[in-house]
Amino acid sequence: MVYYRFEEPNGPVALDSSGHDRVGTYVGGVTLNNPGIEGGSSRAACFNGSNSYVDISNAVFAQSRAAITVEAWVNLTQPTSDFAAIVSSRVSGQLFHFQLFSAGNITVYTNTGTILLPIIPQWSDGIWHHVALVASSGSTRLFVDGTQFGATFTNTFSSITPSSGALSIARGFQDRRFLRGCIDEVAVYDRALSPDRIASHYSAGIRGLEITSQPRPVNVCATADAAFAVTAAGVGSLSYQWQVADGTLGWRNLEDGPLVLGGTPTCATITGSRETTMVAAIACAGGPGELDGRQFRCAISNACGNVYSTAATLMICACLDCPADFNQDGGIDGVDVSAFFDRWQIGHCDTDVNSDGGVDGADVSSFFAVWEAGGCG
Repeated sequence: MVYYRFEEPNGPVALDSSGHDRVGTYVGGVTLNNPGIEGGSSRAACFNGSNSYVDISNAVFAQSRAAITVEAWVNLTQPTSDFAAIVSSRVSGQLFHFQLFSAGNITVYTNTGTILLPIIPQWSDGIWHHVALVASSGSTRLFVDGTQFGATFTNTFSSITPSSGALSIARGFQDRRFLRGCIDEVAVYDRALSPDRIASHYSAGIRGLEITSQPRPVNVCATADAAFAVTAAGVGSLSYQWQVADGTLGWRNLEDGPLVLGGTPTCATITGSRETTMVAAIACAGGPGELDGRQFRCAISNACGNVYSTAATLMICACLDCPADFNQDGGIDGVDVSAFFDRWQIGHCDTDVNSDGGVDGADVSSFFAVWEAGGCG
């Protein structure tokens, strides 16, 4: 229906890139020529939160529609004390109020009643976020950064209530609810986009940030340094934050200093938690404890958004001087064979007896060679 990219060097006309020539009008203190979601020469419109918006006065919105999708990229640095409208009708009971706040609802008006969706909170992180509202009979839902936000609403209807007045970008109900921040790539469709399509639009938008090299799994001895590295490319400055999978706490940001898991200090010390390479210095003389099998990843962000690396696993290897006494009880017997195979079956680096970097049948042969000899002497 309409598609506004905000690439104009000046106003008052906001060009429509949908091909339908349904232009909008910049009103108030709209700032143009701001960096957009795509980086490079891409531009966005920024709004002051008090009197600036884009007016979309077009008869197309006075027509009844069976379904609709609204999507936009939003970048906020300071929340407002009221709803912040992204795209909204000015009156109650018509079309939708697609908005952000800490309470209340996002609203869609239909011929069978009002659908109240959960509100999307305002951000203040200075990062671009993709938001979408998809309304169709039996399936009305929200998306944030390519992922569904909240439940699917199954209200049935035959039409979305049309608007007798204008829609606005960055202005809402009763000519209030002004948004403070920047908006880019606003599109309104007269159909319901699929979740895959929404996700693809999000992925296309964050192409200004990508991981070029993922962190690799690390196998180290119980008294060694484990280094995890990631590389990324993107628009502007990049920020890095390494995270650890901390049980029921989920992914938790790391800080330089002793590594604490589940509230308990471990035998590792972290450096480079906000660098491209993070190092865990391990000093586990009494055994690896909670560290063995722990996963780490890196969150990378810039003005375009944020991405997460794949998770890389830390494996603490026994690095035994003599693997014949595998369970380290001072004797060489059948218990060592059982202990060896318990670890070998799961591919643990403890059983890399021949130190070739892999766990396979060759290690079994190497183990039995020293075990049958009764030791390594």
